[in-house]
Amino acid sequence: MLSASPIGDRPYFDLGPSDGVAWDQPRVTMQLIDEAENIIGPTTFNEWLLDTGANTILGFQTAVGDMTGPPAYQTEGQFEELGVGGTSLYDISKSYRFDFAGESGIRNTLPDTRIITDATRDVSIFGPYGIVGMPAMTQRVTTLDFTPWTTIEGLDLFMKVDFSNDVPAYAGPRYTVAVDNRFEYFPEPHVIPLGGPPPAWADIPFLSAELLHNGQTSSGNFLFDTGAQVSILNRRMAFELGLDTNNDGELDSKDASYARNETISGISGSTSVPVFLIDEVHVPTEEGPDLVWTDLQWLVLDIDPGIDAVFGFDNMTSGWIEAFAKDGKSGYIMQSHLDFRNYETTGQGKIYFDINPEISAVVDPNGPGAAIDESGGLTSVSETGVTDTYTLRLTTAPTADVRVTLDSPDDQQATAVDANHPSHNYLDFTPLNWSIPQTVLVSAIDDSTPESFHRTFVRHTSTSSDPAYQAVGMPRIVINITDNDYPGVMLIPSDGATEVTEGGATDTYQVVLTFPPTQPVTITMANVQNQVTATALVGGGNSLVFTPENWDVPQTVLVT
Repeated sequence: MLSASPIGDRPYFDLGPSDGVAWDQPRVTMQLIDEAENIIGPTTFNEWLLDTGANTILGFQTAVGDMTGPPAYQTEGQFEELGVGGTSLYDISKSYRFDFAGESGIRNTLPDTRIITDATRDVSIFGPYGIVGMPAMTQRVTTLDFTPWTTIEGLDLFMKVDFSNDVPAYAGPRYTVAVDNRFEYFPEPHVIPLGGPPPAWADIPFLSAELLHNGQTSSGNFLFDTGAQVSILNRRMAFELGLDTNNDGELDSKDASYARNETISGISGSTSVPVFLIDEVHVPTEEGPDLVWTDLQWLVLDIDPGIDAVFGFDNMTSGWIEAFAKDGKSGYIMQSHLDFRNYETTGQGKIYFDINPEISAVVDPNGPGAAIDESGGLTSVSETGVTDTYTLRLTTAPTADVRVTLDSPDDQQATAVDANHPSHNYLDFTPLNWSIPQTVLVSAIDDSTPESFHRTFVRHTSTSSDPAYQAVGMPRIVINITDNDYPGVMLIPSDGATEVTEGGATDTYQVVLTFPPTQPVTITMANVQNQVTATALVGGGNSLVFTPENWDVPQTVLVT
């Protein structure tokens, strides 16, 4: 887990670590109606995914089977549709009235609408049974509401969707991201037979964003996709970020930031792709600061030449998984409003992000705030009692006293206190001592839950009668926690990373067990041929031996 950092001198809003997969996705209830006002259906499988990444409206096997009538659902042509797995052939319906509704139940209507369907397969046995794309979102405001998760009522575990003619007001911090139809895809060439009537169609929205990894950046055209559970970047961006760490021209398990391979499914089938760990994504806003998500797990896949990356719905629901178990707690985004009221005529839209007001404010690299120095380059603690420290000071002289509160979103995992006053979860600065670093002591909570290695973080919030330091944005600190209830191995890099050069600088890291063994345990270092060599600093060799007596004593590995 990482703390956000600026790109250049741009201010940023550090939302927090990405959850890596969408906790939920937006859905609407739909219905097809013929010219005689007969309901075609579906009557049961009529809750479909609301997807900004879809140009049209699609139905799958289960939904088609729920429209057998009378009167029965009818088709009049075919359409070649592009998805993450390639292209697939769909049927084009006859013209129907397409009705859809959100949480309010108020019907919205698209007249003379043709959808595309596949009567032979479903995306999954669990749905979605269909996809409602951009034709339903143009000329209106779509609100994606995550606040039902703040306080769960009964078995209602789903986010809400609704439609309106205006953007709802919000009293908290709101940021605006511009989107547009910079790449247009036209349906007519994909209709079979050529010249036949195309399905309902609207342009998909793109935003500008930038990825940051190990100091390297890559920018591009990001598809804003509520239908994507995960986010994606193409190979061009992956190479620009330096993800091909061994420079062999491949993006695979031999690269340092490789996480795993994952099979993803879409409307055109499935494909297996590599997943890479990436530091941050920065999304510029009209208000000035970048919105920043950290600790990304993005897939690498070339979908289409116009799509450099997919900004998936995992970013929108991030923070809610951790907050879910705590009544009254919320994720990063409370609501988002998709404003496509003039999209058909201008090709321009806006996405409004209503941010959780409990999250720290904007961090300005050139303004008032805090400078933080982590001992060893990171902050790591253990449930065995190993603590760690970091220091914090202000970046500019205040005109009044400033209190910086140390706020952990999960106080059942770790605590952060003033090292000199352990009963204080805050630091006090004055106009005289503002530049003197103060030490924060971090400890893990020793619980009985087997959790393996896990992480939390500490946010820093300020209060002061000096307006420059009242609720000023400050960096977030990540806490690495080693569990003592789960057998495992902890790797502790020196200075936060392990870096070597060919024929030059070496480096070290430490290895320690997280749970006492009953017998000796041997850890073997498997070297990457022709790349690096790892040996025990004491005694040499490519293995370390831990016993029931020394299991909690770190042993050092030399990397050359």
